[in-house]
Amino acid sequence: MKIILAIFLCLLCNITYASTIQSGLKVLSIKSAHLSKPIEVEIYIPNGYDEKRVTPYPLLATSAGDSRIAMLQSQIDWLSHVDFGPMPKVVMVRIPNIERSDKANYSDDELLATILHTEVYPYIRANFNVAFFTLIEGFSTAANKALALFANYPQHYQGAIIISPALELADTVWHDKINQSLKQNLANRALYLSLGNFAGNRLYFTALQKYVSSASNHSVFEDLSQKNYLSTAVLGFNNAVEHLFADLQIVNFELFAQSGIKGVLGYHEQLLKKYGYPHSPNNNLEGLADYYFTHQQVDKGSQVFTYLIKSNPDNAIYHLRHGQALLKASKPGDAKPILNKALLMAKKQQNQELINYISELLNSL
Repeated sequence: MKIILAIFLCLLCNITYASTIQSGLKVLSIKSAHLSKPIEVEIYIPNGYDEKRVTPYPLLATSAGDSRIAMLQSQIDWLSHVDFGPMPKVVMVRIPNIERSDKANYSDDELLATILHTEVYPYIRANFNVAFFTLIEGFSTAANKALALFANYPQHYQGAIIISPALELADTVWHDKINQSLKQNLANRALYLSLGNFAGNRLYFTALQKYVSSASNHSVFEDLSQKNYLSTAVLGFNNAVEHLFADLQIVNFELFAQSGIKGVLGYHEQLLKKYGYPHSPNNNLEGLADYYFTHQQVDKGSQVFTYLIKSNPDNAIYHLRHGQALLKASKPGDAKPILNKALLMAKKQQNQELINYISELLNSL
């Protein structure tokens, strides 16, 4: 029964609502003051994208090449498709290849950074529901470019996912600049960096870890040298987002047992300060309610569900879950009117799957 319920709730979480911008690949043509012709920029819009959503979508910039980009998009879709996944939905942009013109007065790296930070990212934020919070990601040789942007332009990137970078291909000047930049500019920023199985990278990986460890406690260095090199692209990204977004999901609700709803809302105020945009507290409030019911504090658990229902009046799921929690607490008399309310809402929304599920619950009472 628990397995069936879990599958059913996951299906409900997958329900998406129409928005004026469809999900998937979009190719933008952005005029540049630094190039002789517009830049072609690929962005990926997540499933269920809502341009009017109060919580904007983080921006994930990736240096992934053609052989990896489709897999990365699928991995992101999977890891973010439910509220309790390890990462939120993001708008992803591929770092474009820049064709220089004679008018360009910058080095290749400086030109790319200037175009990204003054033209590409501002255009995306002006035309899509995208937060200022930006992650940058890269794998293998392309990870070097991502690491350099993260290290040298701290005001533009709050986190980085650097997977199996080809550190041995860079010269000493490059390494010295990266090490010093990270040491100076890593406070309050998050870095994930993994080592692949090419032995020539280990020396640089160890040196970078030494520099960074004294500058930030938000960084994770992971040795994946025993894994197949191509597999590290998938493993590293999964491990990275679990680390970078770990604070979005409260794990130990015992810490909030006394402060209750007020404590969870206060926690989300701290998340707002870190990320610069609001995250819905609903999933953590559900966790708090579950904690109370699990510890036989039924009244407190019901208070949390009452708050959730009041805050989300059109959401029949919170009525359903409240009713289920009361049934588990051996209070069918209290559960029945709440489940009946959920059934009425499901009928109004013409959600036949939900109607059938709640009807079966009620018929079992």
